Amino acid sequence: MSYSKVLEKERTFYIYPTGTVTIKNTIANSEKKTNDVVWVKSKVKGATNYQINWRARGASKRATRNEGNVIRGKTTGLTVDNLYEIRVRPYSSGVYGSWSNYIYRYFHTTQKIRLKSDSKGSFTMSWQKNPKATAYQVMFTTNKNGAGAAKNINTVGPNATSFTKMGLQSGRTYYVQIREIRRVGGINYIGNISTPVAVNVK
Repeated sequence: MSYSKVLEKERTFYIYPTGTVTIKNTIANSEKKTNDVVWVKSKVKGATNYQINWRARGASKRATRNEGNVIRGKTTGLTVDNLYEIRVRPYSSGVYGSWSNYIYRYFHTTQKIRLKSDSKGSFTMSWQKNPKATAYQVMFTTNKNGAGAAKNINTVGPNATSFTKMGLQSGRTYYVQIREIRRVGGINYIGNISTPVAVNVK
């Protein structure tokens, strides 16, 4: 056997993942101290696995978690009220692709939500103020699972403890959610979205 054929036989071929992962959103669970990350992989080729990487703001060490060929994985061991940066990359056979851009999350959920409809075609949401929040976003939809709420985002300032939405359809049930924004170092860290709360609009 010639020398060139021996080299051909022993040569290892690697498939390098190409394309960038796009993080779609995160789903937090304060009780379990986890934040699921959901991403889009349609532009990624040659990947068999994905790796999530995260750290708290200012921390020197990063945590990682390897997942299979999926579109959802977990960040774990989080601390309530901390700020986190999260990213994802594809890999295959130990060869890694490019990182996604960071997304920034504030691991905190707005507390003591109240929701009522006292006047026709409107609802009012009130909540417990968080001194660390720099803004709040109130979202609503007619879907029970909260789908589509991000199309109706209403932002109010840090001192607000209530929000009234008018011009709605009377007799319809709306599902309302809220999340905090905490701006630090020029970056908006997005808080955990609350569980949808139903209100029947008068």
